[in-house]
Amino acid sequence: MAKGGMYDVIGGGFARYSTDDQWLTPHFEKMLYDNAQLASAYLHAFLLTRNPAYRRVCEETLDFLAREMMIQPNEAELKPWGGFYSSLDADSEGEEGKFYIWTLDELRSILEDAQLEISQGCQGLTRRPYFCGLQCN
Repeated sequence: MAKGGMYDVIGGGFARYSTDDQWLTPHFEKMLYDNAQLASAYLHAFLLTRNPAYRRVCEETLDFLAREMMIQPNEAELKPWGGFYSSLDADSEGEEGKFYIWTLDELRSILEDAQLEISQGCQGLTRRPYFCGLQCN
């Protein structure tokens, strides 16, 4: 799962489910219970195999949960310390996945040529993506 579109390679954590049969396009909602169970599964896989990739995915998933889903104390809103939100919404600014996806033009504007070339090879950015019925540049 960590090698497909379900895993957030930048922020860590897994999307709730895929919207295609090849598990490449996530529904961008992230659930606490999914990520907690997957962190546990990747930890057990690491303990059995000693494969460092499993450890990395486990640690990144737990880091995501602590950073993005743990309720931070806020006396003004009387939020308690240590609880967790149950999910992160898939919508950003009224669009599903807007926070998580970029066009090739957006990447060109922030990456140096060498970085873009590496990203194109590693992330499959050599072709125009198809997402939610829209062709992206």
